[in-house]
Amino acid sequence: MNKLRIILMLCVLPLSIFAQKRQQTGPKKTEKTILKNGTVIDGTLHSPAMIADVYLEDSLITAILPKGQPQKAGYEEAKIMDLNGKFILPGLIDTHVHLGTMTEGSIEELNKRTHHDLERVLIGGITTVRDMGGDGRLMAGYQRSANLDQIPSPDIFYVAFLAGPNYMKMMGDREILGLQNQSIGWRQTVHEQDNAHDIIAMAKGSGATGIKIYSDISGAMVKKLAREATLQKMQVWSHATVMPAIPSEAVNAGVKVISHAHDVPWEQVGKNGKMVNDHNGYSALKMDFPQLAPLMALMKKNNVILDATIYLSSLNKGYDVNAFYITKSMHKAGVKVSVGTDWMIPEGTALPNIHEEMALMVSKCGFTTREVIHAATMIGAEATGLSDRGQIKEGKRADILILNSNPLENISATKDIFGVIKNGKVYPKS
Repeated sequence: MNKLRIILMLCVLPLSIFAQKRQQTGPKKTEKTILKNGTVIDGTLHSPAMIADVYLEDSLITAILPKGQPQKAGYEEAKIMDLNGKFILPGLIDTHVHLGTMTEGSIEELNKRTHHDLERVLIGGITTVRDMGGDGRLMAGYQRSANLDQIPSPDIFYVAFLAGPNYMKMMGDREILGLQNQSIGWRQTVHEQDNAHDIIAMAKGSGATGIKIYSDISGAMVKKLAREATLQKMQVWSHATVMPAIPSEAVNAGVKVISHAHDVPWEQVGKNGKMVNDHNGYSALKMDFPQLAPLMALMKKNNVILDATIYLSSLNKGYDVNAFYITKSMHKAGVKVSVGTDWMIPEGTALPNIHEEMALMVSKCGFTTREVIHAATMIGAEATGLSDRGQIKEGKRADILILNSNPLENISATKDIFGVIKNGKVYPKS
C-alpha cells in the first residue's frame, strides 16, 4: 500500500510542478499602443483624411478617435507613438510576386536571399504579398515563418500552378528542381480529360490559398477548374489570356482576378485562337479593339479584378503602351484594379517596385492618388481573398504604413517611409 502511494506521488508531482509553472507564467500580457496625432488616410475612396489617434491592441485596430476626443478607457498604460506631422495608411499589398524561383545554387543561398528580400519589402511598406508561382516546397515554409511573424516579412499567400501539357513540356524541369516534371499538388499538368475535383483537392492539400490557371488550357476546362475551386473554397486566379482560352472565357468561368493588362488584347483573336509569343505577333494586335468594351462590362458585372502589372510591362517596348491603355480603360469603365508588380524588388534597390507601379498608375493610367492607395490596400486585400486587412478601421488587422509626407498630394510620398506596423509589431525604417 505504501509502495503504491509513493508511485502515485511520483506521478502527480511533475504535473503539480507543471501546473504551478503555468500559473506563475500566466496569460500573455496584452500589448496596447496609441498612434497619436497622425493624419489617417484609411484606404477608402471617400472618407476624408483626418488627424486622429489610432488605438491598437495586439494585432488589431480597436478604435480611431478624431483629435481632441478623450482617450479610450483601458489605455492608461499604453505605449504612445507621437505621429504629429506623419501620415497613417493601411499596409500596401503587392498582388503579384514570385518567391522561391531561383534555379541555381544551394537551398541555403536561396533562403538567405529570399529572407533578405522579404525584410526589405516589409520595411519598404508592403505587409501582404500574393505569390503567383514559386516552388511550393519552399513557399509553405516561408509562409509559416512570415505569417507567424517569426521572420520580418509580409504575410504570404501562394498559389498552386496549373498549366497544360504543351507549356509544361516546353518549360521542362527548370522551375521545379529535382521533380523531373512530375505533377504534384502545387504544380500540376492539366489535361482536358482530367478530373477537376482531384486537381483542386491536390492543390488545396499543398497549402495553397488559390489556383493560378496559367497557360494551354481550354475555356471549358478553365470553367471546370474555377467551379471546383470555388466549391472547395480556394481562390480562383488566372492569366488574362490562358490560350486557347481568351480573357472573356476566364471571366465567364468564375475567375476572380486576371493578371497582366498587356495580355488582354488577345481577346480579339477569338475563341480557340493562337497566341504568338513574339513581338511581331503581339504588335499586330490592336490596342482599341471592339471586344474590349463588352469584356470590361462583363468584368464589372462579375466583380473581376485586373492585376495589371504595368511596371514590368513598362520595361518591355510594345507591351508598355498596351498595358497603360488597357489599365486606363478598365479603370475608367469602373473595373477594379489591384497593384501587382510581377517583380517584387530588384537586387541593390532600396525600395520595392510597388511604389513605381503606383506612380505609373497615376501618371499613365488616370488614377488619382486616393484611388491608387485604395487599389494598393483594399482592392489588394479583396484580390487576395482577405477581409481582415487593407483598411484603417476598427476590427481590422494592425497592418499600417506610416509616412513622413502626404501621398494625397504626391504619390511618390509612399517612398518617404517613417515606419511599418505589421500584425501589431512595429518595424522602424532603420
